[in-house]
Amino acid sequence: MHTTTEKQIVKMDDLKIFKQKEIKNLKKLRFVAWMLLLTVDIGIILFFLYGFYGAYAERNIATNFIVYVMPTILAIQCILLLVLGLIGIVIYNRFQFAIKAINSLNEEYLQLYREYVYSIDRAFAGIPPYLFTQRGMIVQSNFSHVLYPPNSIDKLTITIVSRGRIPRNTIKIYQNDQVKSSLTFIGFQTRRLAFLKANVKRENPRVIIEEVEHKT
Repeated sequence: MHTTTEKQIVKMDDLKIFKQKEIKNLKKLRFVAWMLLLTVDIGIILFFLYGFYGAYAERNIATNFIVYVMPTILAIQCILLLVLGLIGIVIYNRFQFAIKAINSLNEEYLQLYREYVYSIDRAFAGIPPYLFTQRGMIVQSNFSHVLYPPNSIDKLTITIVSRGRIPRNTIKIYQNDQVKSSLTFIGFQTRRLAFLKANVKRENPRVIIEEVEHKT
């Protein structure tokens, strides 16, 4: 028979493996996102090169094609670097924050995060829209995050908008009777909403949860 200590060790080993796998998958997904940005960049440049070469050949221009097209291509590339670079920074920051937050979870909240992962519908690893930690619940946006210490959320308002076959749920999170952040889930993400409500209620049994449905 396994002793209690042995069972705890096995549980910790399972959680450690889960955490390592989750972080590894997030890093893979981040790499894929960067590769997609690079592919978009190359695709746009090739598209313009093809168009410019057609005009170059049609006009029978004597100047070397590279010399003819390079100033315009460099200008386009600078614009792409600005736009795609900003997106790349956002991707890095969001993934890096999520990785650090998951890596810092203690046993209790790592187990809770594993329950979250296994309870929702997802095809692959992704950045969680919210994360319960020993410091409180974290809601992350593209450029910032909000930390709600335990028992600090006093109200959730959930607006369900039914549009066609896919409803949309908008959740506003209140702290000291003021809206601090919001989340939006579409129809197939209802388990994320259910998990959020259940665990906010667990953290603060006195939290007020209001749900309103609008049909359009």
